[in-house]
Amino acid sequence: MAGIFVGLIVASSFAFLTVHPDRFTFVSLTPNTLGGNNPAASGRDPLVWPFSRDSIWNLPIGSNARYVWGGIRHATSMAYFTDADILVLEPSAPATTVYANSDDWGAGTRCSAQGGALFTAPIPADFVVPGSHQGSPDGDTPNAAAAILAADGHTIIQTQPFARCGGQSPTSHYMFRSEDLYGTGETGSHGGSGLSALGGTVRLGELVPGGTIRHSLKLNIDSANFYPGFGGYRWPAWKSDAGGAGYGGSIPEVRMGSLLAPKADFPTNTLETEPGKILAAAFRDYGGYIVDTS
Repeated sequence: MAGIFVGLIVASSFAFLTVHPDRFTFVSLTPNTLGGNNPAASGRDPLVWPFSRDSIWNLPIGSNARYVWGGIRHATSMAYFTDADILVLEPSAPATTVYANSDDWGAGTRCSAQGGALFTAPIPADFVVPGSHQGSPDGDTPNAAAAILAADGHTIIQTQPFARCGGQSPTSHYMFRSEDLYGTGETGSHGGSGLSALGGTVRLGELVPGGTIRHSLKLNIDSANFYPGFGGYRWPAWKSDAGGAGYGGSIPEVRMGSLLAPKADFPTNTLETEPGKILAAAFRDYGGYIVDTS
């Protein structure tokens, strides 16, 4: 299972899902430990539904959750883009070396190896991820947060921004702490928050007629909404953007890592499309963590 998955919804889309701006809220909760650190033990395929039952990505919002007004600003313009996560979950694929490239979000293409080997991991030989300024549908300089499952079937290697231009070796730059596919999986390669690229993604078979999303989601929100104090982040995030000191929000609860959700009484049946209802139900039941800026 290797692919580029849309794991994030831009702020304007989430505002649409909530319909009524007075229902757009922030949830503050401390998860209860449910036990059971093996997703396979509960009949789940960890490649499709990863991480343990007590992972932040799998915990529903409890009945005692405390909701705080989020004050997310209305969008003043609209644009379509995706912040796609790159997931390579093929532990039996050929061992492939990923090389250092520091083009990042500048004028370079990310295509060529500029330094030594960063790591070696199983990656299918035909798996291509366009670099910067290569006509990617995800923009000229996509964030390209990647999660790659190692040959042991447990270790998730996490890096950003990942690229593999046609006919060339894969490249990346920033490395993040590894996680276990069977563990809690909080941290990862979203550079704005340090949260997971694998957790919170919309997966195949979920956003389809009759589908259900049984996990939390991820959000990119305009940094004008983020409170700059306390480092600009809160658990489960462990960092904020390099420009975090310039965040423009005034509500202390709204920072990188905050969990956003409509209240439990949000009428999802009033939405007009089935995809909207599926996403709204997931946001209501599980919420969406802020992982990056838009």
